[in-house]
Amino acid sequence: MKVNCLGCGQYIVLDESYCDYEGEIKCNACGAMVEVNLSKGKVKSEMLPAQTSCAAMEVNNKREA
Repeated sequence: MKVNCLGCGQYIVLDESYCDYEGEIKCNACGAMVEVNLSKGKVKSEMLPAQTSCAAMEVNNKREA
């Protein structure tokens, strides 16, 4: 299963143990924590916590420069 990181746009690959999961996952590319709600292997919702979004955007901006 893949979840799109809201901080950098990269995919976060999750194994089957996350099929029904609600909580935070960490992006390996930028280090952002993404809050997800997964049900039956599908993304129901995802959001970037406020304290993480600034740090993730700084990493993303450095990559684009």
